[in-house]
Amino acid sequence: MKISHSYKLFAITITLLLIIIGIVVFKALTVQDDVTRSEQHRFRSFLLAMELFQSSENMTRMARSYVTTGNPIYENRYFEILDIRNGKKPRPEHYTVTYWHLSGVGRGPAIAPGEAVALQDLMRREGFTEQEFALLRQSQANSDKLATMEKQAFAALKGLYDDGHGNLTVRGAPNRGYAARLLFSEKYFDEKARIMAPIQEFMDGIDERIQAELSALQSKLRRYILAALVFIVMTLLTVAAKIIHVFRSILKPIEYLSSRVADIAQGNYAVRCDIRSSDEIGELCAHFNSMADFIETDIRQRRVTEEALQESEQQVRLLFNSTAEAIYGIDLRGNCTFANPSCLRMLGYIDMGQLLGKNMHSLIHHSRPDGSPMPVEVCRIYQAFREGTGVHVDDEVFWRADGTCFPAEYWSYPQIVNGKVSGAAVTFINITERKQAEEALRESRQQFQGLVETLYDWVWEVDTQGRYTYISPQIKNILGYEPGEILGKTPFDLMSPEEAKRVSEIFGALIAERKPIAALENINLHKDGHPVILETNGLPFYDADGNFQGYRGTDRDITERKKAEEEIKQSEEKLKEAQRIARMGNWELDLTKNILFWSDGIYELFEIDPREFGASYDAFLNTIHPDDREEVGRAYAESLKNRTPYEISHRLLMKDGRIKWVNEGCRTEYDIQGNPLKSFGIVQDITERKQTEETLKETSEYLNNLIEYANAPIIVWDAKLRITRFNQAFERITGKSAEDVLGKHIELLFPEETKTPTLEHIRKTVAGEKWETVEIPIKHVDGTIRTLLWNSANIYRTDGKALVSTVAQGQDITERKRTEEKIRHMATHDGLTDLPSLKLAKDRLAMAMGMARRKKTAAAVMFTDLDGFKAINDTYGHDVGDEVLREVANRFCSCVRETDTVARVGGDEFLMVITELQSPENAAKIAEKMIRLVSQPIMIKGRQASVGASIGIALFPRDGDNIDRLIKLADEAMYSIKNSGKNGYRFASTAT
Repeated sequence: MKISHSYKLFAITITLLLIIIGIVVFKALTVQDDVTRSEQHRFRSFLLAMELFQSSENMTRMARSYVTTGNPIYENRYFEILDIRNGKKPRPEHYTVTYWHLSGVGRGPAIAPGEAVALQDLMRREGFTEQEFALLRQSQANSDKLATMEKQAFAALKGLYDDGHGNLTVRGAPNRGYAARLLFSEKYFDEKARIMAPIQEFMDGIDERIQAELSALQSKLRRYILAALVFIVMTLLTVAAKIIHVFRSILKPIEYLSSRVADIAQGNYAVRCDIRSSDEIGELCAHFNSMADFIETDIRQRRVTEEALQESEQQVRLLFNSTAEAIYGIDLRGNCTFANPSCLRMLGYIDMGQLLGKNMHSLIHHSRPDGSPMPVEVCRIYQAFREGTGVHVDDEVFWRADGTCFPAEYWSYPQIVNGKVSGAAVTFINITERKQAEEALRESRQQFQGLVETLYDWVWEVDTQGRYTYISPQIKNILGYEPGEILGKTPFDLMSPEEAKRVSEIFGALIAERKPIAALENINLHKDGHPVILETNGLPFYDADGNFQGYRGTDRDITERKKAEEEIKQSEEKLKEAQRIARMGNWELDLTKNILFWSDGIYELFEIDPREFGASYDAFLNTIHPDDREEVGRAYAESLKNRTPYEISHRLLMKDGRIKWVNEGCRTEYDIQGNPLKSFGIVQDITERKQTEETLKETSEYLNNLIEYANAPIIVWDAKLRITRFNQAFERITGKSAEDVLGKHIELLFPEETKTPTLEHIRKTVAGEKWETVEIPIKHVDGTIRTLLWNSANIYRTDGKALVSTVAQGQDITERKRTEEKIRHMATHDGLTDLPSLKLAKDRLAMAMGMARRKKTAAAVMFTDLDGFKAINDTYGHDVGDEVLREVANRFCSCVRETDTVARVGGDEFLMVITELQSPENAAKIAEKMIRLVSQPIMIKGRQASVGASIGIALFPRDGDNIDRLIKLADEAMYSIKNSGKNGYRFASTAT
């Protein structure tokens, strides 16, 4: 072949190889751009998901702040956040997910508004899959549901409530407590948790999809790099082959001809060469005259070739140095032969000189993750040149120059030169973030499972037929069933037929329209048969294709809550009755909303029909006597100005001209800036008291006589606590005359054991404290102690500072206290036998059960019915029957310890609570003793009577831990023994 033809073929080959290398490098850079776009898409996706979650968090903070403080700025911020999220308001430029740097809210100058776009529109723009977008829609739907609760709380602060159709139009009294309970309720926290579940699933899906894309792109990038290396090697081999060809076909002949050229240069043009080829060298020999031109042309072509080769090497090195993956090479001894900048950066070295020639195993791969040595013999990096195959590893660590390590994923490929393995090329990446993400995902799943398993509510899932497919363990605590006992059943299997029919109609309507189940109250039957009131909440769920799969939800035991609500209702009724008896009422004025509330007592006192005229300040002023209106208004205004409570007595002018006197007291709540928020007051009818005071003021003589001869004990002492006035009522209480005590220290009136605290009280009066119904013990000369309920007031000189004396009026409440104590005793004890009542017995049973839990012992409930008692009543009369009951009560009490309780719960029925039992035999012995003792004859008024006892026994904790159930079991056991022969005992059976 001619030399020129061979060079053309060489040039074409080199050009094609360089073009291919350029294309491969361009493709590799394109893949790198795709990797960057995928990472940015993942980052923006996480930002959007976190913005959805963070907006809900900020709305929660604003809502709770508004409910707690009532400051409307928090309500404004709340709706500003909601409007930005829904695209009703422009979001600020350079927007962050915290919503704090909104115009007019954050610190510093206002931020210019940007685009008004809803969060869901931003999500659509991002290009999520339909499944991913559905998760974010679900999370926002949960957040919007939470916002509905928050708006209900806002409305409650303004006195607006749900009309049952989702409209907040029903007006009532503002209720901050209800609003606070709504935002701090278990339901609120449940709804809060539901926001994060779809977000977490979305993040996991995004991460999985992007990670799959990145893995595919990285694999594609590695293929391009490998292809580039292959074509570079081919280029180098092509150049090497051409050099060999030049050496053999040109240089050697030229060397041969050089001597002839020298001869020619010296002018020896007769020199001839031995021609053995027909190429250009032959032509050179043939055309000796053109020899210099051929030589010059050959030198120029060689330079061009060398420059092309150098440029190709520079491009390969640029690709090698710019890749983000770390790459290094080792020879057969494991010593470093090259390393790119990414390798130096990841390993913490400054320049390549720190690695070249060093054993890489001893530098970066000497130990396992736990610090144990990594022998060279098992090093999988070496496997590349030992076995001649590529190796991929992602469960080891590389060690940095500073002694720290990081988890690495590496690929080791053998380097083959001239068909022989000369070492290995290692590519690795730092996978710390991926490992952390995997660990975080694992912990998140464990936390979710732990949350479900530890919720107070029980979590369930039903299929399209309403059959349970999942039950959390909490059902055991609520209904007494194990989860396995309920799987496959429907909720209606746990209800009475009537309740199942009622609830199934509601469920059917909701399921037909795929609507959520919200706070549906229903009555279920516990495994032991007693009813349990549940609050059910649930949501429909669908498969990936949108097919309805069933419902998921929770059930909460609200039995105790319903009982508490009923008790609160009864308490409110009792309060109204108490106010009516005391002829008083209370009012509340919301100064921020100008809303006034009156109790029923106020309407009754002002003689206003609430159906015709509602509570208003004008109605209040119109009822006040015209001469007192200015004073009342001034008292309230000064109270607000000075931030102090006030109390004032004034007249009311009724429509028929009657005058009423009322005493009004008021206190006001303020915010931290001192602005008044609400005023609370009471009004009491003191007409009779004022009429009495007017009567007392008729003459000073009448007043003095009233003090002296008043039934209420009255005493006056000076600033040195010396008695200056002592009326006859006090004389009767103490047995001392006024002459005996006047001028003496007041301490002589008090018993020694209470003298110190009593004198401390009295000294406080000197300092200006006013007594209001303070109980003071007084000593009689015969040694008995009387209790007085004292009121006191100080009398000052005209300067208003110097104390003249203190006047105290007392009320002898000794007999009242004894009566109250007797009433309290009668309320909890049987009037005939003086035994505890059933209510007190239940309280003591609760205490006995608590003691048994702490000491790990048992307690017994014994339900006893007397045998033959009716015959005694019929034969001897009820008087004898009453005496028999007293005697039986005494005998029962003699059979138990002081820590036990014997109670009478019916005509001839008794209940015993026995504590600290070690075994059932202990209870049996006590029952035997009671039966034996009660069966002995009883002598009443010369007549002999005999009775027996049938006793049923229930044990805690063996037979249960519910007070009413234990009593019921004991009662059933008692009737069982009574029906089978009487005068014996029997333990309760829980087999049924």
